[in-house]
Amino acid sequence: MIRAGEAVTVSLVAANRDAHRFPDPDTLDIGNLAAQGQLGFGFGIHQCTGQQLVHLEMQIALKELFRRFPCLRFARPARDIEMRDTMSIYGVHRMPLFLGDEQG
Repeated sequence: MIRAGEAVTVSLVAANRDAHRFPDPDTLDIGNLAAQGQLGFGFGIHQCTGQQLVHLEMQIALKELFRRFPCLRFARPARDIEMRDTMSIYGVHRMPLFLGDEQG
């Protein structure tokens, strides 16, 4: 409960991580890029005007990435990838990838 006069801080890092709403909030499901009720692009009159462009770019980029590199995977375990979590933008410092080949 938020009472009158109390401060509220909104964090995009925590958006879409509600386990009551999203069945597996810690897993990236690229097949569900248009998850219903996601918060990353805002809502209503505060919705990001670039949202449709970003969706289109991601659909094209991910499709092409996995078409060109079908065996793409992390070069080391995901748990060993150092995360950038001390800034307002969440992400990784480096993401070493193994391009692989069709044989594995």
